[in-house]
Amino acid sequence: MAVAARQNAQLICFPELCLSPFFPQFAGRDASPYAMNIEDDQLQQLQSTCKRLQLAATPNVYLEENGQRFDASLLIDSAGAVVGISKMVHIAQAPCFYEQDYYTPSDTGFRVYE
Repeated sequence: MAVAARQNAQLICFPELCLSPFFPQFAGRDASPYAMNIEDDQLQQLQSTCKRLQLAATPNVYLEENGQRFDASLLIDSAGAVVGISKMVHIAQAPCFYEQDYYTPSDTGFRVYE
């Protein structure tokens, strides 16, 4: 399947929280088991796969940095390098979207990549 995807794609975009369940549908739970840092093994595997297939990807994860947790989309280039991180700016709070219980608003604002 990966080879077939590579033949027809240059970039794969993943859904929100692609490496965990969508825990923000529940209010106030402990989501710490899903938090990962940029050096996490799962992200390293995604980077290696991008490099091997010469394919860019944008996985969205529950990223922990400096004691804060973000809904973050990484931009991994076809060489396997993380060239950018875009963090959710506006955090929703509504039934089945208790995102303010879990996410810190972006500390970097909106990002654009070439």
